[in-house]
Amino acid sequence: MDRPESSQLGFAGMASEGRILPANPSGAIGRDVIVTAVNVRVAIFDRAGRTLLSPRPLGGLDPSLVGASEVSDPRVVYDQSAGIFVLAFMRFSTSRSVLEVVTVPESTAQNVTSWCVTRIEGDETPADGPQIADFPGLGFDDSRVTLTTNNYDVTAAGPTEFAYTEVLSIRKEDLYRCAPSPVPIDVFAGTSTENPDGTPAFSIEPAVSVGRSAA
Repeated sequence: MDRPESSQLGFAGMASEGRILPANPSGAIGRDVIVTAVNVRVAIFDRAGRTLLSPRPLGGLDPSLVGASEVSDPRVVYDQSAGIFVLAFMRFSTSRSVLEVVTVPESTAQNVTSWCVTRIEGDETPADGPQIADFPGLGFDDSRVTLTTNNYDVTAAGPTEFAYTEVLSIRKEDLYRCAPSPVPIDVFAGTSTENPDGTPAFSIEPAVSVGRSAA
Protein backbone atom coordinates (compact mmCIF):
# COMPACT_ATOMS: atom_id res chain seq x y z
CA MET A 1 0.00 0.00 0.00
CA ASP A 2 1.33 3.44 -0.90
CA ARG A 3 2.06 5.70 2.04
CA PRO A 4 0.90 9.32 1.95
CA GLU A 5 3.61 11.87 1.37
CA SER A 6 4.75 13.79 4.43
CA SER A 7 7.10 16.66 5.15
CA GLN A 8 8.77 18.05 8.22
CA LEU A 9 9.88 21.61 8.91
CA GLY A 10 12.09 22.71 11.75
CA PHE A 11 14.14 25.82 12.43
CA ALA A 12 15.35 27.97 15.31
CA GLY A 13 12.46 30.26 16.13
CA MET A 14 12.11 32.92 18.77
CA ALA A 15 13.74 32.66 22.17
CA SER A 16 11.87 33.17 25.42
CA GLU A 17 11.99 36.69 26.83
CA GLY A 18 14.38 36.71 29.77
CA ARG A 19 13.01 34.97 32.85
CA ILE A 20 9.35 35.19 31.91
CA LEU A 21 7.91 31.72 32.49
CA PRO A 22 6.14 29.77 31.21
CA ALA A 23 7.04 30.57 27.60
CA ASN A 24 3.46 30.06 26.35
CA PRO A 25 4.55 29.52 22.72
CA SER A 26 1.89 29.70 20.02
CA GLY A 27 1.93 29.96 16.25
CA ALA A 28 0.17 29.24 12.97
CA ILE A 29 1.32 28.43 9.44
CA GLY A 30 -0.20 30.14 6.42
CA ARG A 31 0.37 29.56 2.74
CA ASP A 32 3.72 31.37 2.76
CA VAL A 33 4.10 32.85 6.23
CA ILE A 34 4.45 31.64 9.82
CA VAL A 35 3.35 33.86 12.71
CA THR A 36 4.65 32.87 16.13
CA ALA A 37 4.32 34.40 19.59
CA VAL A 38 6.32 33.57 22.72
CA ASN A 39 5.78 35.19 26.11
CA VAL A 40 5.50 38.89 25.30
CA ARG A 41 6.76 39.04 21.70
CA VAL A 42 5.63 38.18 18.18
CA ALA A 43 7.72 37.41 15.07
CA ILE A 44 7.12 36.36 11.47
CA PHE A 45 9.02 33.80 9.38
CA ASP A 46 8.66 32.36 5.91
CA ARG A 47 8.11 28.63 5.50
CA ALA A 48 11.85 28.08 5.07
CA GLY A 49 12.50 29.62 8.49
CA ARG A 50 13.87 32.96 7.28
CA THR A 51 12.94 35.92 9.47
CA LEU A 52 10.50 38.28 7.78
CA LEU A 53 9.74 40.41 10.85
CA SER A 54 12.09 40.41 13.84
CA PRO A 55 10.62 39.78 17.30
CA ARG A 56 8.77 42.78 18.65
CA PRO A 57 6.89 43.40 21.93
CA LEU A 58 3.22 42.54 21.97
CA GLY A 59 2.64 45.51 24.26
CA GLY A 60 3.89 47.87 21.56
CA LEU A 61 1.09 46.89 19.19
CA ASP A 62 -1.35 49.07 21.14
CA PRO A 63 0.68 51.85 22.82
CA SER A 64 -2.47 53.93 23.42
CA LEU A 65 -3.63 51.57 26.17
CA VAL A 66 -2.84 53.25 29.47
CA GLY A 67 -2.53 51.54 32.84
CA ALA A 68 -2.31 47.95 31.60
CA SER A 69 1.33 47.12 31.09
CA GLU A 70 1.57 43.39 31.81
CA VAL A 71 1.20 41.07 28.81
CA SER A 72 0.60 37.31 28.81
CA ASP A 73 -0.81 34.21 27.13
CA PRO A 74 -0.56 34.85 23.36
CA ARG A 75 -2.60 32.64 21.01
CA VAL A 76 -2.36 32.51 17.20
CA VAL A 77 -4.59 30.89 14.55
CA TYR A 78 -4.68 31.13 10.75
CA ASP A 79 -7.96 31.70 8.90
CA GLN A 80 -7.20 30.19 5.51
CA SER A 81 -10.49 31.28 3.95
CA ALA A 82 -9.61 34.94 4.53
CA GLY A 83 -5.80 34.71 4.42
CA ILE A 84 -5.61 36.32 7.86
CA PHE A 85 -3.80 35.39 11.07
CA VAL A 86 -5.57 36.18 14.34
CA LEU A 87 -3.43 36.88 17.41
CA ALA A 88 -4.97 37.25 20.87
CA PHE A 89 -3.28 38.03 24.18
CA MET A 90 -4.05 39.54 27.59
CA ARG A 91 -2.98 42.89 28.99
CA PHE A 92 -3.80 43.67 32.59
CA SER A 93 -3.15 45.61 35.75
CA THR A 94 -4.26 44.66 39.25
CA SER A 95 -7.88 45.65 38.72
CA ARG A 96 -8.39 45.66 34.94
CA SER A 97 -7.88 43.18 32.13
CA VAL A 98 -8.02 43.78 28.40
CA LEU A 99 -8.15 41.16 25.66
CA GLU A 100 -6.19 42.40 22.65
CA VAL A 101 -7.14 40.85 19.29
CA VAL A 102 -4.80 41.54 16.36
CA THR A 103 -5.61 40.57 12.77
CA VAL A 104 -2.61 40.14 10.45
CA PRO A 105 -3.23 39.87 6.68
CA GLU A 106 -0.82 37.28 5.29
CA SER A 107 -0.24 39.30 2.10
CA THR A 108 1.08 42.27 4.12
CA ALA A 109 2.24 40.50 7.28
CA GLN A 110 5.63 42.23 7.28
CA ASN A 111 3.94 45.64 7.33
CA VAL A 112 2.80 46.18 10.91
CA THR A 113 0.75 49.22 9.86
CA SER A 114 -1.59 46.82 8.01
CA TRP A 115 -2.43 44.97 11.24
CA CYS A 116 -5.73 45.74 13.01
CA VAL A 117 -5.90 45.89 16.81
CA THR A 118 -9.21 45.47 18.65
CA ARG A 119 -9.45 46.01 22.41
CA ILE A 120 -12.05 44.04 24.36
CA GLU A 121 -12.63 44.51 28.07
CA GLY A 122 -11.87 41.32 29.97
CA ASP A 123 -15.06 41.84 31.99
CA GLU A 124 -17.86 42.00 29.40
CA THR A 125 -20.51 41.27 32.07
CA PRO A 126 -20.06 44.15 34.57
CA ALA A 127 -23.53 43.75 36.08
CA ASP A 128 -22.34 40.87 38.29
CA GLY A 129 -19.44 42.77 39.85
CA PRO A 130 -15.87 43.49 38.73
CA GLN A 131 -13.78 40.66 37.31
CA ILE A 132 -10.39 40.15 35.78
CA ALA A 133 -9.88 37.77 32.83
CA ASP A 134 -7.02 35.37 32.14
CA PHE A 135 -5.83 32.62 29.79
CA PRO A 136 -7.60 33.33 26.47
CA GLY A 137 -8.81 30.67 24.06
CA LEU A 138 -9.16 31.36 20.33
CA GLY A 139 -10.97 29.70 17.42
CA PHE A 140 -13.14 30.41 14.38
CA ASP A 141 -15.60 29.01 11.84
CA ASP A 142 -16.79 30.26 8.46
CA SER A 143 -18.32 33.49 9.78
CA ARG A 144 -17.23 34.19 13.36
CA VAL A 145 -14.18 34.36 15.63
CA THR A 146 -14.68 33.01 19.15
CA LEU A 147 -12.60 33.88 22.20
CA THR A 148 -12.79 32.63 25.75
CA THR A 149 -11.33 33.76 29.07
CA ASN A 150 -11.30 32.45 32.62
CA ASN A 151 -12.78 35.21 34.78
CA TYR A 152 -12.00 35.82 38.46
CA ASP A 153 -13.88 38.04 40.90
CA VAL A 154 -11.97 41.15 42.01
CA THR A 155 -11.93 42.78 45.44
CA ALA A 156 -9.90 45.70 46.80
CA ALA A 157 -7.09 43.22 47.48
CA GLY A 158 -7.05 41.95 43.90
CA PRO A 159 -8.36 38.86 42.04
CA THR A 160 -9.90 36.18 44.24
CA GLU A 161 -11.70 32.97 43.28
CA PHE A 162 -12.71 31.72 39.84
CA ALA A 163 -16.18 32.87 38.74
CA TYR A 164 -16.81 31.38 35.29
CA THR A 165 -15.54 31.15 31.73
CA GLU A 166 -16.62 33.97 29.45
CA VAL A 167 -17.27 33.21 25.75
CA LEU A 168 -17.08 36.06 23.22
CA SER A 169 -18.32 35.61 19.63
CA ILE A 170 -17.54 38.24 16.97
CA ARG A 171 -18.45 38.38 13.30
CA LYS A 172 -15.37 38.16 11.07
CA GLU A 173 -16.52 41.08 8.97
CA ASP A 174 -16.54 43.28 12.08
CA LEU A 175 -13.21 42.07 13.41
CA TYR A 176 -11.27 42.07 10.13
CA ARG A 177 -12.28 45.48 8.79
CA CYS A 178 -10.09 47.67 11.05
CA ALA A 179 -13.07 49.70 12.21
CA PRO A 180 -12.25 52.35 14.85
CA SER A 181 -15.51 51.85 16.75
CA PRO A 182 -16.07 48.96 19.21
CA VAL A 183 -17.12 45.75 17.50
CA PRO A 184 -20.45 44.08 18.38
CA ILE A 185 -19.87 41.05 20.62
CA ASP A 186 -22.18 38.21 21.62
CA VAL A 187 -21.30 37.35 25.23
CA PHE A 188 -22.01 34.09 27.07
CA ALA A 189 -21.09 33.77 30.75
CA GLY A 190 -22.30 32.58 34.15
CA THR A 191 -24.87 29.80 33.88
CA SER A 192 -24.56 29.89 30.07
CA THR A 193 -21.08 28.33 30.27
CA GLU A 194 -21.67 25.77 33.00
CA ASN A 195 -20.87 22.08 32.64
CA PRO A 196 -23.82 19.67 32.24
CA ASP A 197 -23.67 18.93 35.98
CA GLY A 198 -24.05 22.62 36.85
CA THR A 199 -20.43 23.26 37.85
CA PRO A 200 -18.55 26.19 36.27
CA ALA A 201 -16.70 25.22 33.09
CA PHE A 202 -13.00 26.10 33.10
CA SER A 203 -10.66 26.87 30.16
CA ILE A 204 -13.13 26.28 27.33
CA GLU A 205 -11.22 25.90 24.06
CA PRO A 206 -13.03 27.22 20.94
CA ALA A 207 -12.88 24.97 17.89
CA VAL A 208 -11.06 25.86 14.69
CA SER A 209 -13.58 24.87 12.03
CA VAL A 210 -12.99 25.22 8.30
CA GLY A 211 -16.50 25.69 6.92
CA ARG A 212 -19.91 26.29 8.42
CA SER A 213 -20.66 25.20 11.97
CA ALA A 214 -23.61 22.94 12.65
CA ALA A 215 -26.83 24.80 13.44
